[in-house]
Amino acid sequence: MFNHGLVCTDFTDGLDKMIHFVSALGEGGFKEITFLHSVAIWNEGEIPRIDKDKVEEAKKKLSPALNNVPEKMKVNIEVLSGNPSDNILATIKKYNIDLVITGSPVSTSLEQIFFGSTTAKLRNKLRIPMMILRPQLMSVYRNDEFALRCRNLNNFWLVPYNHAPHHHYILEKIRSYVEIDKGNTLQECLFLSVIDEVSRSEILTENKVKEAEKKLADIQKSFASSPINVQTLVKRGNILEETFKVAFAHDVSAIALADNLKEDSIFDRLVNLAVGSNANYLLNCSWFPLIYFPMNK
Repeated sequence: MFNHGLVCTDFTDGLDKMIHFVSALGEGGFKEITFLHSVAIWNEGEIPRIDKDKVEEAKKKLSPALNNVPEKMKVNIEVLSGNPSDNILATIKKYNIDLVITGSPVSTSLEQIFFGSTTAKLRNKLRIPMMILRPQLMSVYRNDEFALRCRNLNNFWLVPYNHAPHHHYILEKIRSYVEIDKGNTLQECLFLSVIDEVSRSEILTENKVKEAEKKLADIQKSFASSPINVQTLVKRGNILEETFKVAFAHDVSAIALADNLKEDSIFDRLVNLAVGSNANYLLNCSWFPLIYFPMNK
């Protein structure tokens, strides 16, 4: 499904530990892994310049990834100076990356608005999926747990689905990946629709539930001949609360998301906060690994 992965680490996110689990990433479907670290430009003195000492130090830290590389796998190490977002985009182009793996701490919407993050800035620039892992989670895994996580990054996706345009988009992306992957990596998908009980009419709510069940049944039927196991579920309540409950109960490996919101400026972020976005909230606050599909704008 994903063959060329880019692991972006700042050495505080826990993702640098992946250098010791290249074989496990290979078992998870990757044929090529690139590790990227960005070093800030040294601004001491009159002329900004590359901090060669920090570049060499970072290369040394990442070098164990080159040891014991499995047959038919390739590992690259990139240590670049300058803006992390620009470095990531350049590396994607250089190595034909099809999945970016990055760490992003749990944060509030206001923190994202005023301070931003490399991950947030990438959302509106990427044209390929991005997997977001929480540093607080990755840092506490023991070696066996970390290896298991690397093997199972993408084998069971929970897909919140309410028939919005961006949900149709992610459905088609899943179809295309399944066709290529043949179930070797992505083995299960659970499509979840949550009916908000804001209406005082029980009949109206029941009708919405039945309509959601029918639409999800059609989706499940469309995957009948595919090699993956597709499940569907309709819940009533708050979409965010129910999404987390279902993720816990079904042992998913990641929550798959897409949205069409822009975050080019603080004004855009304030508008998004006012409008509300479940995907935006999950991207900021979910402890579960997330696989984010940017819509081609």
